Amino acid sequence: QSVETERETLRAQLQQGKDTPPEEDEVTRALHIAMYNQLRNQVVISDGDLFALAAERAKAVKVFLANEADIKASRLFLLNSSQHLKAKTSSALLTLKAD
Repeated sequence: QSVETERETLRAQLQQGKDTPPEEDEVTRALHIAMYNQLRNQVVISDGDLFALAAERAKAVKVFLANEADIKASRLFLLNSSQHLKAKTSSALLTLKAD
């Protein structure tokens, strides 16, 4: 659908059961949400891409801890995240051990 057609559809849905038309910012907000959801549903991200993202994030955290938090790089270890994956979960695990 075109954006204007979608806008009019949402305006009609928001109007249902009300005596006054919806505010324009309410229609715009609903349109943005609908467009976001349509886009999100079209994007496919492979497991390989997610693994690569996890590895890059881990490296970035290690660099931050070494450079900004003054932790010796020799004390920081990255584990292979693909060995500990759990299906259908989204999480990050950080383990700190003190000597």
